Parts: sequence; structure tokens; C-alpha cells
Amino acid sequence: MSIVINGSGTISGISVGGLPDSIVDAGTLATNSVDSAELIDGAIDTAHIAANQITSAIMPAGSIVQVVQSTFSGSSSIATSSDAWQAIGNSVSITPSRTSSKILFTCSGFTPHVNPSANNNGTDVSLYQQVASGGYSKVEGTNDNAISYWKDSNSWIDMPGHFEVMYTPSYTSGQQINLQPYFRRADSNVSSHYFHHHGGAGAANIIRLIAMEIAG
Repeated sequence: MSIVINGSGTISGISVGGLPDSIVDAGTLATNSVDSAELIDGAIDTAHIAANQITSAIMPAGSIVQVVQSTFSGSSSIATSSDAWQAIGNSVSITPSRTSSKILFTCSGFTPHVNPSANNNGTDVSLYQQVASGGYSKVEGTNDNAISYWKDSNSWIDMPGHFEVMYTPSYTSGQQINLQPYFRRADSNVSSHYFHHHGGAGAANIIRLIAMEIAG
């Protein structure tokens, strides 16, 4: 078929591959003329993604968007003799990047303990959050989570503890969320409940608070 220049301004008769190599460059392509439908599988590989172009906004649900941690020494006991909720005095801060995200909070490295003469084997622990400059409030669904202890031959054994909660926070985009465990004694007949017992098996451990943002 011969090449015909039509009076309408179009050219017909050009076969696929009929144009010389490199004759169509970026300047020839109209703006927004190449969309995802024209891309073949594998056209975009790692080498063609600019640095920092994969942001949290495009990560699928279930992706870990960010991880932050705060650590402190277990060189001092953290105890209470009250039925009221008490802060442990240390927190971890996270500023979620997506309003639909979930937060996975973990606390590890502490050594719970109860007065050895007690028959009770647990302390109530809950997660509290502070949004922006507001006050601390209990995270819904984390009421009265019991931390249990090992008991052998009528004596209490300090064992490293672990506390974990995943929840969907309520906040405004860009606000910082501070998270920390609160605890209280589970038995009013027991004088002292320790969230962390200095002098126990794990007293030299670093207590670690971790907050993960999970894309919703």
C-alpha cells in the first residue's frame, strides 16, 4: 500500500514498524497520551521508579506504613497499691499518615510481679492514648487485660512480660498520638502490684514500646 497524504492532514499507508527508529521522541508525544492501558506487563521495573516515589498514600491495606519505638531502662520498679489506673510513666509517639490506618502497639521486656503472699496471679493492664495535646484516655476494647505471673513453691517468679493491642485510632490527619500502658491492682487485698519489678529476672532488660501504623 502506498503512502498517501490525505487532505484532512492525516497520513495513511504506514505499516507497523514503518517509521525509522527513534523518530518518535518524548516531544512528539502529546501530553497524557500514554496511559496504563498502553503499558505492557513489566514495563515499569525497579530501575524506572524514582527514589521516594512509593509513598504511604499508595500502599495497599495491610502494609506496614511506619514503625516507631521508645525504650527505657528497667532499673526502677513500676508499682501501684491502688485500684485506680496508673500510667507507667513512659510512652511512644506516632503520627499516622493515613486516617484509615490501624495501630499495632506492643510493650515487652518488663517483669510483672505481685506480693509473694498473695493468691492473685495477675495485674490489670490497658492501653491509653493521648491525641495531640489532649488528655490520656483508655483505648476502647483494651479494658482489664490481665498480665499473669508464674508461681512455684508458694513464691512468685518474675518472668519477662508482653502486652499487645491493635486498634483503629480516632484522630485528625497530622495529629501525633502518644501511647502508653496503664495498670492497676487486680485484687484489693494485695498491697503491691508491679508492672515491672526491679530486682527480678528481667530487671536488667530494656523495656521497649513499639507502635506500628498498618494501612487500612
